[in-house]
Amino acid sequence: MHGKGKYSLPSGDYYLGEFEDNQFNGTGTFVFANGDRYVGTFLRGKFCGRGRFEYAGGGYYDGEYLAMKKGAMAGVKKFLAADGKREGRGVRVWVSGNRYEGEWHADKRHGRGTLAVIRQPRVEQ
Repeated sequence: MHGKGKYSLPSGDYYLGEFEDNQFNGTGTFVFANGDRYVGTFLRGKFCGRGRFEYAGGGYYDGEYLAMKKGAMAGVKKFLAADGKREGRGVRVWVSGNRYEGEWHADKRHGRGTLAVIRQPRVEQ
């Protein structure tokens, strides 16, 4: 496949966006059967660059996924190991209202960032 189109998987997941050499490549949307969805850029079938992952139950992550360094073999190896994980700067907001804004590495909060925890009101019984 090459160009724009839709690809549906037997699981109920589907992708709508750009293709190159039979892989998701460019901008697109991947919708999971459970209702989660990712809107952003893809490279060789993986989340890469800037994107927004929205969770079906609420909340989201908006930020960077592994961005390859052009022409660097180390960048290619890093990309292959990353497998579409959060990498760089981003914001994660949970249903509770808690929010982390900062750096990510290998899909985990890492480095500098700010975590804001919303205190839930105490319910007296």
